[in-house]
Amino acid sequence: MSVAQREATSTTIRVRSPSAVMTAATWLRAHFDESASTWVYVGTRTKWTMSAGVTGLFGTSDAALTTAARLTADHPDMEQLDLGRTLITAITPTRRQAEQVVAAFERTPADGREQEVSAWWPDGNGTKVSGVVGAESAGRGTLSP
Repeated sequence: MSVAQREATSTTIRVRSPSAVMTAATWLRAHFDESASTWVYVGTRTKWTMSAGVTGLFGTSDAALTTAARLTADHPDMEQLDLGRTLITAITPTRRQAEQVVAAFERTPADGREQEVSAWWPDGNGTKVSGVVGAESAGRGTLSP
């Protein structure tokens, strides 16, 4: 775990493994109040796969962080997963993985009203699968170009 960026109003911690996400989030919450913008990301200085707001305007819950860490560990070929209080986005290598990301967050309690999740894969058409975090029903997701 290392401090990747520190500014007057924002602090970002970098971890190398998804298994360290919750440790970093716990540390950030213990050292910064809820109004401070803090982030954790998984990766190296030049390439990361997951980024999540921990406190502040974009702060996400432990449930969302746990789901994201599990997805990142289960799908090491996922290109990018970004979490915020109102929107979660992912870029995956396949449509199936995109659908798995959306389904996982539909089963995760939402951080706010109508928090959305969308995932894209490289099909050349900009197609995505979307859903509502916490929806808990497969019928709520939609496929759109």
